[in-house]
Amino acid sequence: MSQPSIVNPVVPFTEHVNGMFPGRTFTIVGTAMPNANRFYINLQPHGGSDIAMHFNPRFDQNKIVLNNREGGVWKNEEIHLLGSSFVRGKLFKLIIFCWEDSME
Repeated sequence: MSQPSIVNPVVPFTEHVNGMFPGRTFTIVGTAMPNANRFYINLQPHGGSDIAMHFNPRFDQNKIVLNNREGGVWKNEEIHLLGSSFVRGKLFKLIIFCWEDSME
């Protein structure tokens, strides 16, 4: 069963997605504000402070930070060059795939 498309949501945006499980794919299409220094997308279990995946493009630092939070503690960061996939004011498409023990 697929989730319906959500178009032009108010930001910040929160939506229940009916679970994360192996094989689940999330597709996020959006535009970073032209004057944004950064933005983030969190995939978070309902009702807790844990974050299964924190995706944070930082235009002001030319990098993308990925990590997660368990029990209120941030885990190891993965840092990647921002590259040309995310540009202020330009449309982007992010596809997140859920594996058994991680996301890609």
